[in-house]
Amino acid sequence: MRVLLLGSRGQLGSAICQENERRSRPFDLVSCERAELDLSSPPEQIRNRLEGVRFDAVINCAALHDVDGAERAPSLAFAVNAHAVGALAAACKRTGASLVHVSTDYVFGYPTPNYPISEEVAATPLNVYGTTKYLGERLAFFENDNTLVLRLSGLFGGTPTGKRGSFVSAILRRGREGQTLRVVDDQRVSPTSTVDAAPRILDMIARRAAPGIYHLVNSGCTSWYEMAQQILLLAKIEIDVVPVTSAEYGAHARRPPYSALANDKVAGLLGPIRPWQEALDEYLRGLA
Repeated sequence: MRVLLLGSRGQLGSAICQENERRSRPFDLVSCERAELDLSSPPEQIRNRLEGVRFDAVINCAALHDVDGAERAPSLAFAVNAHAVGALAAACKRTGASLVHVSTDYVFGYPTPNYPISEEVAATPLNVYGTTKYLGERLAFFENDNTLVLRLSGLFGGTPTGKRGSFVSAILRRGREGQTLRVVDDQRVSPTSTVDAAPRILDMIARRAAPGIYHLVNSGCTSWYEMAQQILLLAKIEIDVVPVTSAEYGAHARRPPYSALANDKVAGLLGPIRPWQEALDEYLRGLA
């Protein structure tokens, strides 16, 4: 299969490339970078750019990920995270290809249950980023029934180029600098390792998984504060960590107080996914 990969230089995209190499290239994986396909372009230009290009599937890892930045530039966020996704889905439909679109737990906000959220729960985004990502999901399904939406949460791992990196890398960097850390303790997520997500994405394409929404996360949930403590403990960094509320932290965009995801649907298809603590421990040992 010939697969176009958008966002190959990010955390997840780089991990997908590495996993395809590790498997001796079962897919003809073609990286499609911004210089070749700018997702901030009008949808018509995106569709025309893919006219005549041969591919069997598109994996879209590209997005405007800056949650606070999306509040400041909503037009750009809607263009990249929503309208471009619809254009990609339409281009896939035209060639009979499938779209594998990476989305986020931030499509949830209020009200949410206090237990991991399944795919059947209605989305309730509360910031521009979550709203644009959810609209991207809806437009993808509207344009192409043959779409897989994979929602991830708290991603870490991979070897991103020119990126700020993950929450894990930020905690490690600041911890080694000896800074006292203020970390939010009233937001709960499901941290996800690229090492666990990337192979399952390739498996879903290879097995021609049924179109629909899938929550692709490691098992379990935690607050950012608890995760920071675990990172520093495993990395043997002794530094003060102060729990703060979201209001005290003062981020520009509101975050969901609870957006942990249930992975039962993916586990039923591909087998159980290990707890996030095990994945984090493996990742940190690999950095040592």
